[in-house]
Amino acid sequence: RACGIGMFGSAAGQTECGTCPEGMSTGTVSIVSVSLCVCASGSYHACNGQACVVGTDSPLVSGFCVKCPDGMSCIGTQTAPFAMVEDEWHKQPRVSPGSMALGATAYTCAGDGSACPGAVMGAPTAEMCSHGGGGVACAECGAGLFFDGERCADCEADGNVMFPVFVCIVVVSLVTCVVSTLEMRGYQVYNRAWMYSLRGKCLCLSVLSSVFTLLQVLALFEVSKIEFPTTAESAFFVPAMVLSLQAVRFECLATAARGN
Repeated sequence: RACGIGMFGSAAGQTECGTCPEGMSTGTVSIVSVSLCVCASGSYHACNGQACVVGTDSPLVSGFCVKCPDGMSCIGTQTAPFAMVEDEWHKQPRVSPGSMALGATAYTCAGDGSACPGAVMGAPTAEMCSHGGGGVACAECGAGLFFDGERCADCEADGNVMFPVFVCIVVVSLVTCVVSTLEMRGYQVYNRAWMYSLRGKCLCLSVLSSVFTLLQVLALFEVSKIEFPTTAESAFFVPAMVLSLQAVRFECLATAARGN
């Protein structure tokens, strides 16, 4: 008689069936050897290359099956939902769309997750990440690309219109600082009136610096897709994005400089 799922028979025509080791199953009925037992769904056999062919490694070895990594799924195919086997190969854990994996560690991707289409653990970067991304959460972009908070985008298509605004802010700040610190009266004599004036200007510069820092923090909230409270969003969204260093996209500037 044929042995059922999770069982095996060592010879044709035998009447007794053996049971696969604990935590293992089979992809089909009529398995004739314990060597063809595979890991049950919820675990997997860590292997590479030809070692992933069912029957190559002995399932009797300690640690043959490993618990499915956090953030991944270890579910068999539709024809064998309870066994991690696919076309006579040990099936590997899969990362769901919106996440990616480096080794056995899964990472949630930013924004809508479109940079991470989902793939089998250990897949090449080109399969694990889309839009030219790579690295942790597919947020590391190659030359000519920048990370827009959700995926890698083309620098040339974007145009980097915030760079002139950033340059103007830096120039105005530097000029104000230089003028404030070098201003003198009379024959290069620092008098009390000048000191009072300088103190007031230094105070203004300190306030400007604090405001700039605050807006940068708010911009990081926006880039990280952290939602503002409804009462504060309308007041801070526009100025935060105008002064955001993320909008300047230095990676695009570096690419342009190398091209020139």
